[in-house]
Amino acid sequence: MNETERPILPTAYWPSLSWMSALVHRPEAAIETGERFEKQSFRNRCSISGPNGRMLLVIPLKHESLKQSCEQRISYAENWRKVHLKAFESAYGKTPFFLFLHDELTDLYSNKYEYLVEWNRATIQLLCTWFQIGVPVEHRSAECVPSLPETGNCAPPVKLSSYPQLFEHRHGFLENLSSIDLLASEGPAAYSVLLGR
Repeated sequence: MNETERPILPTAYWPSLSWMSALVHRPEAAIETGERFEKQSFRNRCSISGPNGRMLLVIPLKHESLKQSCEQRISYAENWRKVHLKAFESAYGKTPFFLFLHDELTDLYSNKYEYLVEWNRATIQLLCTWFQIGVPVEHRSAECVPSLPETGNCAPPVKLSSYPQLFEHRHGFLENLSSIDLLASEGPAAYSVLLGR
């Protein structure tokens, strides 16, 4: 397979179910870190389901005029890592499988990466470990690639089936949350949901 045919995905912070489903269906996909960075996107934010509905968690970035995703540096002016970890604990602490994720989440949020792609790589590696799938390689094109959609150049994933969410009785089923939502709720059955079964 040459580079122009390789399926590619953009970098993402705690990737969504669509992103993970695309990876499951195209395990040979690479993560393109040389794409044009798009502000206010899944590259530095994720959605989870909390007691009050959809919650957006954002990694703050340093305000620099850098174009590529691989150049984006994280700001630690605020203690966002503590806020994000507490948000996960509040949202998923009572789900059936969160206990199995908690220690590794806590370890992750004790780290301090300089670049966004490093932080995203760590979240993607954890998700791949939990889903028991291969970790995609990273690729950086020589020239800046236009911003990619959430599932890159992979065909849109299959329609994902719903699964029980902790606060569904309050807000209805919330689609395309971070993949952590599925893992905390379904545990070992999560992979089947990604396959569209």
